[in-house]
Amino acid sequence: RNNPSSPRHIENIGYYWAMSDYTDLGMWADWRSGAGGTNEFDPGWWQLTAESKYRWNSRFLGGRFAFSYMKENSGNTNHRLSWDHQQQFGRNRRFTANANYTSSTTLQRRNTFDVAQAMGTIRSNLNYQDKIGPASLQVGATQTQFPGRSQIERTLPEISVNSSPLSVGKAFTWTPSFKFTERASLKIDQALPIPTRLITDATGAVIRIDSLRPDRRERTIVVGTPVSLFGYQLDNSFTIRDEVKDYPEELLLYPDADSSRKELRVYSRTYQTAIDWNPTFTLPVPGFLQSRFKLAPSVSLQNVDGGKPYWIRNQFTGGKYVSQSKRLTYGLTTTPTIFGLLPGFGPFLRFRHTLSPTISYQYAPAKTVGNEFLEAVSQSRQIY
Repeated sequence: RNNPSSPRHIENIGYYWAMSDYTDLGMWADWRSGAGGTNEFDPGWWQLTAESKYRWNSRFLGGRFAFSYMKENSGNTNHRLSWDHQQQFGRNRRFTANANYTSSTTLQRRNTFDVAQAMGTIRSNLNYQDKIGPASLQVGATQTQFPGRSQIERTLPEISVNSSPLSVGKAFTWTPSFKFTERASLKIDQALPIPTRLITDATGAVIRIDSLRPDRRERTIVVGTPVSLFGYQLDNSFTIRDEVKDYPEELLLYPDADSSRKELRVYSRTYQTAIDWNPTFTLPVPGFLQSRFKLAPSVSLQNVDGGKPYWIRNQFTGGKYVSQSKRLTYGLTTTPTIFGLLPGFGPFLRFRHTLSPTISYQYAPAKTVGNEFLEAVSQSRQIY
């Protein structure tokens, strides 16, 4: 060092042990004295790290596991875990993991010499794949931590089941599918309109002010049951979405969907469950019209307000489900392909070209949405 206030640094003092043909173990220590002992951004620290790698080719598995513990001279600590794993159980069954966790992203960013670690996010991925009969199964999870921030983005679990077409003769075909996803934003550190909560005593006097730990969770279920029967195609799916925001919000409310009764309310916690179902029937057409003009007539049962779900419940409805209206929508689409040859010039005898226009027409009769549903989606009849 070229001056007394410069920190001293020692790293990678440790021991390596090849325990067997399949696994090893490494342990080492790092130390930093700090910048003169008075710099709060570089107080100095010591760190212990252990890492074990393994590989078993005949079992089709391999990976590594690592753990580290860091303590600053100021008393702050940081734990880091890392696990990489790949394993093939059979021809169609496989598991992969790349899990990383840091207890303090602030210390992680402040004390690293790697720019990628200081600026990059800390991501984890787990994935399991399998095939059960005609169905393909996928189970996964992800997590993201951000440098210097407390917020965590997590998806756990994410389950997907897709089946190949199940047929009964040539008349009936069923292709079911299922998907479940749960997402969460934990320890949200973005600015909120109401960042604190006042704690009062029996007389109403404020005794303390608590900071909020806002979380947001969302669950989604999608069930697909498309069916083909004697040439009639029914695209049928159900979607259920449930969301909870565990922090106060200030929202507009229109009682009985009347704009003159507009109210501004503060809810300590908000939630919403939305259920949607939009079946579509695709009708068969004669072979000539299908091959030449590619006609596709359809009839669908759609929501009157296409941007909103059919059933909904939230804090505005008091936990009760309310629904909007449905209506039949008729459609006709044609995508003919016209081929032609244009005269050429020079060494080119002909130019072959195609024209593929798409013409579609839809019709839906007029329908209205009830005041109870408009109140649930914070809309007034006058503005709507």
